[in-house]
Amino acid sequence: MRAGVTGASGHVGGTLVRELLNQGVPVRVLARKDTRSFSGLKVDVRKGDILDPSAIDSFVQGCSHVFHFAALVSLDSKDDKMIFRVNIEGTDNIIRACMKHNVKRLIYCSSIHAFSPYPVHMPTDENRELIHKKGMLMYDYTKAESERHIIKAVNEGLDGVIVNPAGIIGPYDYKPSYIGSTIIAFINRSFPALVGGGFNWVDVRDVAKGSILAARKGKKGERYILGGIWVSIKDLALTVKQVTGCRIPSITVPLWLARIGVPFIKTFFYIKGKKPVYTRESLYSLQHHRFLSDQKARRELGYSTLPFIKTINDTCGWFIENGYIKQ
Repeated sequence: MRAGVTGASGHVGGTLVRELLNQGVPVRVLARKDTRSFSGLKVDVRKGDILDPSAIDSFVQGCSHVFHFAALVSLDSKDDKMIFRVNIEGTDNIIRACMKHNVKRLIYCSSIHAFSPYPVHMPTDENRELIHKKGMLMYDYTKAESERHIIKAVNEGLDGVIVNPAGIIGPYDYKPSYIGSTIIAFINRSFPALVGGGFNWVDVRDVAKGSILAARKGKKGERYILGGIWVSIKDLALTVKQVTGCRIPSITVPLWLARIGVPFIKTFFYIKGKKPVYTRESLYSLQHHRFLSDQKARRELGYSTLPFIKTINDTCGWFIENGYIKQ
């Protein structure tokens, strides 16, 4: 295998690069400016943008496998236009290049958010309907639509597989992610209150390993949910407290009340000079996909997951060691 990785500057892509190298796989990465996640690693760096077809063509040529992990992740509706361009047009550029250069396999990193959240109380597995644009978040829609583009290309001859990770959490979170920002805020004691709800969280290292398993063992045209464990925001905070000894808010606000207070929450974070982690969109996400089934990935790929306490311990340790925590 000679792997090309888009999105290597991101949380999942950067962790994937590390795991590929650990398994002895030569890696080429597509990068624009931020190279922190693979700085010092022995990778072939190609400068370029996912929206530049010529750069993508050059990047893909010579790769046996392409891991398409580049995406614009945002829960802010003001980013909708760029989310559409990066997540859908960028995917189309990758598909065309992979088909042109006869890549052995394209591994596309989608999301659990690509699936319809309804019915809420039924388990979500790979047979769940993909969402449509009406009434949904743009990020969720673009992930679902990109999956449709992948499957269409598979029907035209592309060898492609799809992985659908749950809520990703873990070390090497340089930017950091929404949940990474939440954990940092817990430790720095800069969180106004907890909210109800929770999510199915999966260690970023498990996603990286699961994606490589999909590249090696997955069936053409199939998708695989890479799940973890459902944990409420309150229990997440308590686990961070257990690991670090930090104080956490004593108040947990119900989701319905938190939604009313979104404008005030945003103001609080802006005053602090921080990206708001509670938005209308993020609160929406905490209501859905509680019941996930990753049995297909475990059965067909040999997928497995780390204990949640280890994930939180390693994540907090990484943030502390890398200067994200106030001293």
